[in-house]
Amino acid sequence: MDRQKFRSRWCAYDDYDYEEIFIRIDRIVREEKLFTDPVLTLIKVSKEVGTNRTYASRAISLRHKNFKSYLRIVRIEFFFKNILPDLIFGKRVMDVEELALMCGFNSRRALDVALMEHTGLTFSNIVYGKRKQ
Repeated sequence: MDRQKFRSRWCAYDDYDYEEIFIRIDRIVREEKLFTDPVLTLIKVSKEVGTNRTYASRAISLRHKNFKSYLRIVRIEFFFKNILPDLIFGKRVMDVEELALMCGFNSRRALDVALMEHTGLTFSNIVYGKRKQ
């Protein structure tokens, strides 16, 4: 990565500082499960971390396309680690809309779009495909 990417005459941060900000953002978003809020904003996350929106956005863009794509990945990881195993083994029986909201998605459609983007499969394909194996 070009170390000058985010340097400007107004900004004294370098990539290391942005990396530190990203680590703080990631820790807080995951540990406090902020990602489960379907209307979570970059401004809210920035305040939680103690930085401003611009620095938070730049920090996230070092690793991800943007804030929304970062949240989508965190939510998908949560789905695969915490929700899917219970669905496969029959420990959890819930409406798909409720499951989507638990992960932070606004709807089942938002969950399906995110899963399709990252795996090429929809919710139904993943859950029912895994049960058959």
